[in-house]
Amino acid sequence: MQNEPKYRGFDTYTKNDHHTYIKENFKVLGNLIEEGIQANCLSKSAKVLDVGCATGALIGYLASRFERFEFEGLDISDELIGVAREKIPGVSFKVGGVMDLPGEQEGRFDVVLCIGVLGIFDEAEAKDVLYRLISCVRPGGRIYVFHQFNEVDIDVMVKHRRVGPEAKWDGWGAGWNIYSYRTVGEWLSGRVSAHRFVDFSMPFPLERQENPVRTWTIDMADGSRRLTNGLKLLVDLRFLEITV
Repeated sequence: MQNEPKYRGFDTYTKNDHHTYIKENFKVLGNLIEEGIQANCLSKSAKVLDVGCATGALIGYLASRFERFEFEGLDISDELIGVAREKIPGVSFKVGGVMDLPGEQEGRFDVVLCIGVLGIFDEAEAKDVLYRLISCVRPGGRIYVFHQFNEVDIDVMVKHRRVGPEAKWDGWGAGWNIYSYRTVGEWLSGRVSAHRFVDFSMPFPLERQENPVRTWTIDMADGSRRLTNGLKLLVDLRFLEITV
């Protein structure tokens, strides 16, 4: 496994059971996949790879919605993969990172998912990540990336660290880098058939959590609801849908 940037948010998966409720972005992703099936762009028996699958909660939800799909999960954490195997014993879960791809996974999948992972990587790595994901997908298949993307022509590199007596981090963490529509379009140009960005918004308020890096909602003056976190960011999450 190649070295990958340090992600500090594993505790949200070890301290919380993400299988007991359905996250809103899971539902939106399911709707996007359903649109692809209805448009005859995706098979009803698609083969799906979830890169950065954590404890497999997303796979569990999609498996209940798309019963004929075949799933595989990949994550760098032995602990999280262990939980995933216990939660969903019928799915193949492997320990590994996106930098291990494509390898034996080249061209094997109809759909590849990369949810909340891209922002860990700096520019050159993020570009390479997208190319590795593309290599795993059959012609005509789709990739769904969920993270922050900027409609303004600005890319942002973000590093952060927890401070205080209870903080045990050894240096700076990653996870919130932001890439612009323009940059992503340049990366994908000539390599895929099409791509588009799909806005995501929380339909209900979220309270601030114990971990200040996790997002919560605030009400804006115009009546809209926005996500923020302890990094003092306004977090605009979107899906990037790529058709290979």
